[in-house]
Amino acid sequence: GCSDTSAIHVDFLSPGAVNLGPDTSLCAGASLLLDGGLPGGSTTWSGALTANCPTVMASTAGLYVATTTVAGCSVTDSISIFVLPLPVVNL
Repeated sequence: GCSDTSAIHVDFLSPGAVNLGPDTSLCAGASLLLDGGLPGGSTTWSGALTANCPTVMASTAGLYVATTTVAGCSVTDSISIFVLPLPVVNL
């Protein structure tokens, strides 16, 4: 008899492939580097800012949403940034 063998390689992105971390607070004037990139992927930011790059600097309050696509599969994560006013010091 005859036989034949075939193989296929399947890659998938887990839901946690992009992890922006927990919601966080910043002091006024501070910034936080957010990285939504994956190797071979393209990242689009929405919400508090719009951009088409893997990393952004967050310095204003709002919801930052990163959607990264690799080989036609997309994963999304978000982080809320809160900005706290600087304390007033009276001497």
